[in-house]
Amino acid sequence: MISTDLRPAFDDERQKAMYNIALTYNVILGRTLAALKPFELNDQHYNILKSLEYRHPEPVSVGDVMDMLVQKRGDITRLMDKLVAKGLVARAAHLLDRRVVHVA
Repeated sequence: MISTDLRPAFDDERQKAMYNIALTYNVILGRTLAALKPFELNDQHYNILKSLEYRHPEPVSVGDVMDMLVQKRGDITRLMDKLVAKGLVARAAHLLDRRVVHVA
């Protein structure tokens, strides 16, 4: 007889816990992406906006925003460009150091 139980077999409780954490993450991420889709945003955009909200009304350097992100990816400039284009974020060059960009 073939087993109809589709749940994975676990060697120990640690494996079972890790599987459940990954499964929960995927469910929450799916719901988050579905909620953000009408606004044409993704989870990274949301994380950037929450980081800026935390520091509001002070401007924050793009490097500081990157440090605050849970998932660090190299495309922070592209993500910021989209938020600026949507009018959700304002960007300004630092007065003394042109290499630093502040966002708010």
